[in-house]
Amino acid sequence: MKTGFSLSRLQSNWKPTASYQRPTFNFNNIWDFVNDNPFSETGIGFNPVTGSVYTPDTAERQHTESWFIEDGWKIRPNLTITAGLRWEAYGKVNQATLGNNVQWLSGNDLMSRIVDGKNVTKFNILDHGDWNNFAPRLSIVWDPEGNGKTSIRAGAGIFYDFLPSQLYGGAHFTPPIYALTTASPQTAPLLPLYAFGASRTDPFQFPRPAGLQGITGLDSIMARHSRVSISPGSTPSCAVLIPKVIRWVSSVQ
Repeated sequence: MKTGFSLSRLQSNWKPTASYQRPTFNFNNIWDFVNDNPFSETGIGFNPVTGSVYTPDTAERQHTESWFIEDGWKIRPNLTITAGLRWEAYGKVNQATLGNNVQWLSGNDLMSRIVDGKNVTKFNILDHGDWNNFAPRLSIVWDPEGNGKTSIRAGAGIFYDFLPSQLYGGAHFTPPIYALTTASPQTAPLLPLYAFGASRTDPFQFPRPAGLQGITGLDSIMARHSRVSISPGSTPSCAVLIPKVIRWVSSVQ
């Protein structure tokens, strides 16, 4: 019989908004470029409450646990069966500098909950972990002639994996923590402001476009259309479970 366990603590630290502190200017033609008349200014990042270009660095924290047990039985001299069970959990993804999570306020189905959702800034990006991750596995090895020249093998099992980071990756730089916008004639009074940054280092101190102050002050309800991070097990009809596959193999040698 074999058994074992694993414990791990994961960290991910990075700057999610540094590239948005230097805007990109687009011009319709060479003449507009020569006259410093951009059509649009994109990649304008800011705190929607204060207007600041700063946002906390991403600091994801996650812990994982797993254990397994397996045993093999030699049913006959030419027939062996191995069975095992593995359990693993990936906990909750935490954000040391806070992140956004969608809270359901009302509704009887997924769409109505999204419509009435609220973006909440909190430490736990995921409210609920998925703990029901049991993975049974079974394999058979058979030598039909019993002479060691032929081996027929078959096996099947369930395998779990991490949640993809795309599920919660936008939780660190979406409203009400951070926002991105574009300034152009179509967004008046938010108009592009073509200028160079006053500094060569982060945050570069580019002048903020005219009218930016008028679009700050978003609250969690106004920001509800930002990225939706549905928590595993949050409700029976919209739970996001740990991804799994059922795999089987067979071979003759």
